[in-house]
Amino acid sequence: MGKFREKSIANIIRGITLLKSSSGRHLISEVLPLAESIVSALRSRKEVTKADYVGSLRRMKETVGDIDLIAASSNPTETIQTFVELVGGKVLAQGATKATVVNRDHVQIDLEILPAEEYGSLLQHFTGSKEHNVAFRSFLQSKGLSFSEHGIKKLKGGRWPLPAFEVTAAQKRALGAAKAGEIVKCADESDVYHFAGLSWLPPEMREDRGELGLAQSHNLPHLVEASDIKGDLQMHTNRSDGTADLATMWQANRKLGHSYMAITDHSQGLGIAGGQDAHKVRTQLAEIRRFNGAHGAPIVLASIEVDIRANGDVDMDENLLRELDIIVGSVHSSFSQARGTTTSRLIKAVNTGLIDILGHPTGRLLGRRDGIDADWDKVFRACIAKHVALEINSFPDRLDLTDNLILEAKKLGAKFVVNTDAHSPEHLNFMPFGIATARRGWLEASDIINTWPLAKLKSWLKR
Repeated sequence: MGKFREKSIANIIRGITLLKSSSGRHLISEVLPLAESIVSALRSRKEVTKADYVGSLRRMKETVGDIDLIAASSNPTETIQTFVELVGGKVLAQGATKATVVNRDHVQIDLEILPAEEYGSLLQHFTGSKEHNVAFRSFLQSKGLSFSEHGIKKLKGGRWPLPAFEVTAAQKRALGAAKAGEIVKCADESDVYHFAGLSWLPPEMREDRGELGLAQSHNLPHLVEASDIKGDLQMHTNRSDGTADLATMWQANRKLGHSYMAITDHSQGLGIAGGQDAHKVRTQLAEIRRFNGAHGAPIVLASIEVDIRANGDVDMDENLLRELDIIVGSVHSSFSQARGTTTSRLIKAVNTGLIDILGHPTGRLLGRRDGIDADWDKVFRACIAKHVALEINSFPDRLDLTDNLILEAKKLGAKFVVNTDAHSPEHLNFMPFGIATARRGWLEASDIINTWPLAKLKSWLKR
């Protein structure tokens, strides 16, 4: 009893700490649609030439504090008034070029009107991150240049390290004529990087993780796009804890243009989520085979999300699992195990050779639960050896793996899958959040198994 109480108190304290640390933050899914709608409305105004959301939202971080917007306008006062009326709620500040409004959902939204001729440098500055901007300015200083949100200038003895294929002849002439100490303004953000001799960097990469070196060598990854996705390999139906049947989920995937999909209802170990026993799994397998015989694309892959038990075993018979197309193995319990125990648990599950995907690997829930503690280098190496893909779960309160762990695993040579973990047709629309997380981890389409054609995917699964 004493041990139980001690453990419960520790969990409560950890939960309070987590809530405090996330106070004032919003899931990206809560604020991105709002920001996009406001930006779209501003861009439709005749006096507005440019408008963007900036900061951590533009870098597609998992949580966001305030929404920061910038715009270029020929009539700033009119644009500010339009913005205030559009957002509604409580106006905290309103001036000729700036306004701050807290909307009815308690989200603070800031708009600043900027000079059009300096828009590019200001867009770069306000996008951040702080660490990226510090590194960028240090890089420029090493070339005899300096940068502020108003533009770039050449210092005495400095030079323009221009990439020939990204700077026009006219731009070269203009830069060559610029005197030392004179600010060169950048109307377009790409000019900020190009005038510094760098390739333009996608906002998701701007976290000072070595991206400037790749931009200098013009060797940036071609980051995955939402259009690269050919299927979704984790979703649930009403046979476990989903809300819709197979046909409804199939129709929703068809509308999205997917060529394949996997139904991964829970296994028996997760009884609270309606987990299926062996008999129910075989019944569903037969249903899927009949369904595919009567329908075209997307092809439904008969799959399951098996529970990885506390000791690393999977909670389904091996022979039955081998009859299915894809096995997702996930942790749903015992999240507070010691680092060594958790590492051994995951590696044991991977080494069974029974799972194809390690589902939401850390098990975190944003604002509610920390991820499990493991030696991820060892886990990633085990996944690579056994051809197990690491899931990037697109559910907004998961976004798991995290971007930093994705980058770490990519450098080792891991493969990934971006899934929605949809429990309803509407949840399939979460895919862009997973794609954004993959981009923050520098992933290309070739790193992600559900960008592949079905034949290539099946060939990989056979390994």
